[in-house]
Amino acid sequence: MKKITAYLLILIIITASVLGCSKSDKGQGDVNTSTKQTEDKKNGSMGRYMEKSITFPEFAEGERIVKILENPNKEIEVHTADNENKYAYYMQKEDMTWEKYNSEWLNSYINTKESLGVVTLCYGEDGNIYACLMRYQEDESRNQIIRSDDGGITAKKIDIPYLNEVIYEDDKNRFYSYIQEIAVLENENLVLYDMWNSDTLLVYTQGGEPVDKIPFSEYQKFIVDGNCVITPTKELTGIMFYDTVTKKVDKTIEYPVKSSGAAYIISEDGSLWLGDANGIHRLPEGGTLWETMVDGRLNSMSKPTVSFYSLFVKDESYYGVYIDYNSSEFSLCSYIYDETVSAVPDKKITVYSLWENSTVRQAISMYQGKNPDVRVEYIVAMGDEEGNISDYIRALNTELLAGSGADVLILDGLPVNSYIEKGILMDMESIMKPLLQAGELLPNIAKSYEKEGEFYHMPLRFSFPVAVGSKEAIESLSDTDHVVKYMQSEKEKPFTTPMSYKTMISNYLAIYSKDLYADNKLSEERLVRFLDNMKLLAKNIKATEYIENDDRYMDQDFKNKYMGNGNLFMDTDFPGLTKGSYHIGLRQIKNISGSMLLFAALEGQDFIIDSVKDIFIPNGVVGINNASKEVDTVKDFVSFLLSKEVQNTNVYDGFPVNSDSLAQWEEEENNNIYVVISGADGNEIQGGWPDKEKRAKIINIAKKVTSPVEMNQTLNEMIVNEAVSFLLDKADSTQTAAAVKSKVDMYLSE
Repeated sequence: MKKITAYLLILIIITASVLGCSKSDKGQGDVNTSTKQTEDKKNGSMGRYMEKSITFPEFAEGERIVKILENPNKEIEVHTADNENKYAYYMQKEDMTWEKYNSEWLNSYINTKESLGVVTLCYGEDGNIYACLMRYQEDESRNQIIRSDDGGITAKKIDIPYLNEVIYEDDKNRFYSYIQEIAVLENENLVLYDMWNSDTLLVYTQGGEPVDKIPFSEYQKFIVDGNCVITPTKELTGIMFYDTVTKKVDKTIEYPVKSSGAAYIISEDGSLWLGDANGIHRLPEGGTLWETMVDGRLNSMSKPTVSFYSLFVKDESYYGVYIDYNSSEFSLCSYIYDETVSAVPDKKITVYSLWENSTVRQAISMYQGKNPDVRVEYIVAMGDEEGNISDYIRALNTELLAGSGADVLILDGLPVNSYIEKGILMDMESIMKPLLQAGELLPNIAKSYEKEGEFYHMPLRFSFPVAVGSKEAIESLSDTDHVVKYMQSEKEKPFTTPMSYKTMISNYLAIYSKDLYADNKLSEERLVRFLDNMKLLAKNIKATEYIENDDRYMDQDFKNKYMGNGNLFMDTDFPGLTKGSYHIGLRQIKNISGSMLLFAALEGQDFIIDSVKDIFIPNGVVGINNASKEVDTVKDFVSFLLSKEVQNTNVYDGFPVNSDSLAQWEEEENNNIYVVISGADGNEIQGGWPDKEKRAKIINIAKKVTSPVEMNQTLNEMIVNEAVSFLLDKADSTQTAAAVKSKVDMYLSE
């Protein structure tokens, strides 16, 4: 096979902006795709792009990256600013080292002005470099745009009256345009993205005259090629080429743009290149078949924490820029074609889940980067489809009982106990015990899944509900009888905020579901008492079938409530709690940032915060199929899922179960996050990142919760639906309990 020398550099960028630069194609085609590596594997071919990390230049303390550009000579430039607002750039040389240069044009202009900073930079189609600046003042901030047409020596201001027009004004402040991205056409006209006009791209001459407004899909990217603007359509069904000369859409390339994480470019041969989480794809000029050159599933681009920002092309080399939403740091990778490795990895394991799990997706990408000889195929059964969950479970059960099915099972929503009883799941004791003995796993979480020394499943993440209120109110949550006793003795206000019947039952079933069983069987007597107490609670808090015109209490479907770590305990009316409108607030905490609202509510109040019966909500519960033929690889992958390398990353689906990772989360400082919440009555509370003492309170709760909630959507739905009918007076509690027990017993016997 002819040697291919192309290599791909991926610049993984963390930035607040969501817009990028890239180019596009001259041809139009259908969304037919072909994965070259898959076809090569079928033919026994060799060769694919291999990922390798490349280091940036060593920055000075406080130096930060402003923008990464490809200059007209097809060289990568990393533009930076330091603590003294001095600007520089580093150019990558042929040997992959970096050479530093002073950004003379920026420094000479900015240092003569007050409070100016660079928002973004670009090279125009005219070959000049441009910068969008922001002047920050106490009561207003205004953009400026400057240009250097002498190779970066001096700067000239471009006067655009629009930048001095007041967009919005209140008693204290005036708001002007907030230009976040710019591009320059071949005819030197400017294309501007203004945050205040997020559904439109603005086109101006360099004399400041408005030329055009181009429809734009918010949070997407745009690039220019000649006098053409390339960006996704408003409907996100394709990539449109807008001719700014004729002011018409020249053509649209069909492609489903699923998120803002895609980038586009036109190479010198006229091919359209597209980068997204699925890989690097190429559509030749005039072609109709997209070709996947780099399979994203085998590389870090498929991580849910990153998305493509832009693509560059130089000869046979491809360059890409990523955004990472968590780390706020840049990283650089190369993808070099290696013809000595197989087109597709020789080993393959499969992972199955009903719904997408972010931690699993992140880990798969990382694992394949460390193990290029292994392909991990992730099967997401339901995806975004609604469907009947029972049908998916039935199909999976057929495979598992036949001795086949996925190697690794993410058990959220699946009948775990049945799988254990039928011998479908492998004992993971050889993985779990060494990790526990080494102190790498939280013992309170791991040991709650130990059964007579055996471990058949283990969550990758967990969250937990906390209660905020008086000590007496929180203690009343020990059981529903005590809840009723407390609210009957404290009648001056409701026990909690109002909510729908379904939300109320879902929340309290999560707390008390284990209390409804005796000798591992659902007790009708206990269920009757639970239902009767729920009716009293519903009356106390003025619960109804639906609560209209209030998004905080939307009657969400069961998929949302019991999928993964669910959407239980979503009380956000803490302003009402602080004003004494009710006794107790319940809130599910999935990470440190989720506690900001709680501590804001506690400020100046005689409240405490504590767990609710030490329960926790597991997410990403992993198990191994006993029928797996790749046992060693599967065990290695599951161990990797539990490692701090995976667990350190916050993908907002729960706390880590790795002890070191939880300690790292506790130490994290983040002064860039702020929360403001308005209550139902207009009251407002606000707060920022919790200090170390407050973070320790949350982490201490995470270390003491021991009782996992049964996140079985099918089973819980049976109970909740019957309970709602009872609250609507369609049956009494005895009839309802009998109906529930009949359905549950039948389900458990299947």
